[in-house]
Amino acid sequence: MASSQVDERGAAGAERVTQREKAPGRDGICSSFASSFLRPQMSTPTHQPEKPVHPPQRTEAARLPASADAFSQDQHLRIDSTLADIQRMHRQLSDFLRRPALKQLAALAGGDYFLHAEISTTSEDSADGFVFDYIGKRLSFTRPFLWALSQAKQRLGATWEEFLRLFLLHEGYHIGQRLTGYSYRGIGRAGFVLEGIDYDADTFSIQGCLQWRRDKEQGYVRDKGEVGVLAEIVRTVLGGISAFDEFEGRFPLRELPERRLRRYLIWHMQHARAASAPKGLPLREFGLGRRVIVEAPGIPLRVEERSGTLRSVALLSELSRASELEIAIYTNSRLFRSTPGQALEVLEALRENDLDRVKKGFFALFFSMGALAPWLEQSTKRPGNASAAAVQSPAPKAPTAGVPAGVISNTITGDNANVSSIGHQTVHMVVRRPNLTGTEAE
Repeated sequence: MASSQVDERGAAGAERVTQREKAPGRDGICSSFASSFLRPQMSTPTHQPEKPVHPPQRTEAARLPASADAFSQDQHLRIDSTLADIQRMHRQLSDFLRRPALKQLAALAGGDYFLHAEISTTSEDSADGFVFDYIGKRLSFTRPFLWALSQAKQRLGATWEEFLRLFLLHEGYHIGQRLTGYSYRGIGRAGFVLEGIDYDADTFSIQGCLQWRRDKEQGYVRDKGEVGVLAEIVRTVLGGISAFDEFEGRFPLRELPERRLRRYLIWHMQHARAASAPKGLPLREFGLGRRVIVEAPGIPLRVEERSGTLRSVALLSELSRASELEIAIYTNSRLFRSTPGQALEVLEALRENDLDRVKKGFFALFFSMGALAPWLEQSTKRPGNASAAAVQSPAPKAPTAGVPAGVISNTITGDNANVSSIGHQTVHMVVRRPNLTGTEAE
């Protein structure tokens, strides 16, 4: 899917960067939620470049030692503490998913392969940062990658545990998608396919975390509203992305691979949508599972070659010379296009990592594009004003038998199988595959 889902990878020092560029794999950590924030992913541009191809520019990663031997004793202690956090969260998630009522959710998270996986370190020089041998039920992290996670922990603060839940659920969902350590090599060359895979995995992990919150924080969820809690979870996704960019000293962002920019834009938009929703909005009307495509045409670009594949990089430091800048969105079978001024406000705020300013920038888009947040259009609709008619959400469906509230069901729905409807009592996430061992082509 050519969505805004971006899967980026971080460097483990200059030597590791050089080694990774020689490998034909995903140019980064294998199908990872957390590690998708670490390193620029390969992407083939969708247009013919106007400028000559540039060699890849290195991002400074001096704070991340090139090998495990380069860590100090204090750094090793922090690495061990980070690993212990992951092990503890995996145990908690496994206990949670073993409940009979959550059987289907557990199956979508990888079933026994996920529930019984052993979490450990590895001395293997993995270009990906970790290895998930799911058949062997072993998830092993390199120490440089754990050190990078320990830096993210400092920046994420109270949302650290939720970040880990998102990461683990994302990785477990990849098992059913058939994107694993046994099949990922070279997939980075199919950039748009990878974006679609990761968007679905992100959506599953977010909905899984919402189910966790429903169970563990019932009173808070009731008071805040499910969509309000959803906004908090999506903000954690954004915090995870920016934590690694901050760790590598990238703010204000001067440039960003287009795929990574699309990832930022999709989740910033979803965060703004959730933040704009009234407390009592039924989750089904939010439509998190609907596939979304977001791009920002008009940004100055350069094109570089990496491992024999071209990728386009957005030059955010040169927004002032952008030509006919806009944010283009396609979702729910509708096209939405911003004005140049609206796009500039969002992108300048994104460049500075000002989440609240980005949110307000999207609020301005919603004001002129009511169908992106139809609850806003409905709240300002005047009696008898037919031109302001809001997009009506489909009537809620009866809960699927045997599926507990919030569980994402493995349902196939014909022509519209790429659009999920999320029920207030039952979340129906359409997964275009008949089971956990086969993937149906989009």
